[in-house]
Amino acid sequence: FDRLGTARAWFRIDSSGNTRTVGVGDQVPVALHDISVKDIQPGKVLVHVNETPYWLTLGQSIAQVSGAEVKS
Repeated sequence: FDRLGTARAWFRIDSSGNTRTVGVGDQVPVALHDISVKDIQPGKVLVHVNETPYWLTLGQSIAQVSGAEVKS
């Protein structure tokens, strides 16, 4: 939440560490997927990735919650 109490979520959008803040109803600006923010609660955000819902908690990536994370 920002200083005015508006719910905002921060997303790192590329490997360079660039971030964007988005609100409920906004799209996360990435080229390869359709990612929209559906709900923001303290400590978690509900996103739809290509229409599939995922809850993310602080510090989690979409790859982690969707099972797409590459393990080395």
